[in-house]
Order: sequence, then C-alpha cells, then structure tokens
Amino acid sequence: MPSNRVIAVHSSSVFNGLARALFQRAVGGHIATILCAGKRATRLTWGVLIVSNPAKLRNEFLATRGTSGCLEIEARMPSEVKAISPLVDRLIRIIEESHCVSGEEFSVELALREALNNAVLHGNRLDPGKLVHVYCRCELGKGVSVVVKDQGTGFDPDAVPDPLAAENVEAENGRGILLMKSQMDEVSFERAGTEVHMRKRCSQ
Repeated sequence: MPSNRVIAVHSSSVFNGLARALFQRAVGGHIATILCAGKRATRLTWGVLIVSNPAKLRNEFLATRGTSGCLEIEARMPSEVKAISPLVDRLIRIIEESHCVSGEEFSVELALREALNNAVLHGNRLDPGKLVHVYCRCELGKGVSVVVKDQGTGFDPDAVPDPLAAENVEAENGRGILLMKSQMDEVSFERAGTEVHMRKRCSQ
C-alpha cells in the first residue's frame, strides 16, 4: 500500500463483524495503520481513509460505519467517466451483501450509474480538479439511500424539459432524471441541484 494512505479504524468493545469485513473489502483488504479506541460500547465501527494528494485520486472509500442493522458508506471519485464502473461495481457488491434491498440491486445500480454520469459530465464537466462524493446508507428491513454530490454550479431540476412530452421526443435532456425516477422509489435534488438524493425501499 502506498505510504500516503492512512487508515484509522475505531472500534467499541462490541465489534460489528460485517461492517469490519465490508470496510476491509471497500479499501481493497489493505490496512496500513490501525488506531483503536473503545470509549463506548455503541456497536459502532468506522474507518477514515486520508489521501495526501487528491490530484492523483482514483476511487476511494472514505469511511464505512456499521451497526447491527445499518451500514453507512462514503466514497469519492474523480471527474472521469472511466472511474464510474469500478466504484459502482464495488458499492453494489457491498449493497448485495447487506441484503437491504434483496432483488432490487440492479435498479439501484442503474440509478447510481446515471447519477454519477450526470455528476461527472454535467455537474463537474470533467474538471480534473473536482470530485464526486457518494454517501450510501443500507438499513435492513427499510432499504437503501444514496446521495451523489458534485462540485459544480448546480441546475434547476424544474427547468428540465419533460422527456415524455411530444415536443421533446428527440431531446436528450431529462432522460437521465427520468431513468433514476423509474428505478428508485424516491428521487430529489438538493443544494441547487448539486446533490441528488435517491431511496429504494425494501420490497420484502
């Protein structure tokens, strides 16, 4: 592991094995430096990964926090189209193993890919100095929530033409939003359009 990466893992006296395993998988199974502090028995496990040179960043999972019925993941990626698939593939594997939306993972994958594509191309406009942040929360029996945040100037989602209207049949604008809404139960845009919030409920 490169020396400019530091991983700190804090664990309570009651350690969540699933969260720990998923965190290790998220960062590729490598732990360079471990710092432990068990101050409270809160069934909480979390990790923080620090990269000293963001300009050379590829896909990084910044943190994973887990409790007995909940798993939270944070990740970031550069504004490159080629970085989308590796991040999505790894995150979907974690979601599959959490069993929070069993059978609905493909819908989450489609929506996540589209959200990341919009963030890279339309939000950050492929600017190498900007990053895309992803926040994911998996809750057993409830579902999965995903937030994709770009560092662009934002947009007005209400101003996007309806792609289903007859006059917009050949227009490309709005199709990505339509796709996300067709796959997820809830989709909203926050912070002037720089964040898309999506939720898929558990179907069981």
